[in-house]
Amino acid sequence: MDRRMLRELELLEVASLYALLPVPERTTENTVQNYACLVLGDVEAGTDAARLLEAMLASIGLQPGKDYKVTGSVDAGELAGVRLILALGPEAAGRARALEGPTVVRTHHPAELIAHPADKARAWEALLLARRTLQEAGSSSLA
Repeated sequence: MDRRMLRELELLEVASLYALLPVPERTTENTVQNYACLVLGDVEAGTDAARLLEAMLASIGLQPGKDYKVTGSVDAGELAGVRLILALGPEAAGRARALEGPTVVRTHHPAELIAHPADKARAWEALLLARRTLQEAGSSSLA
């Protein structure tokens, strides 16, 4: 079996856990104040990782453009109203720890999950923690 076929099989396995959804257009707006959840990590729009991330967040009831924003960086002054930072991977977790305010939950970057599907269970646990955190903070869309 060649490398491409193996990758397609891995994607199918990941897709069996998460229904892949279309990726919304990324916004150039800098403010994150209107979102309950800030997803901190570099995820290129239109990629398998971006589609997987959207599906992961949808699986816990978060809607793109309404409940969360994906960004590679954020300024501490932009965090008013943000209840949770979901840090994708160790690098993003390090950047998030430097910010004061919202709770930080670290999970695997979607590209890591595509490359290492065995990490799905730990990623799911982190997503459930993120959902509980948002529910406890009073996020209306997760009632």
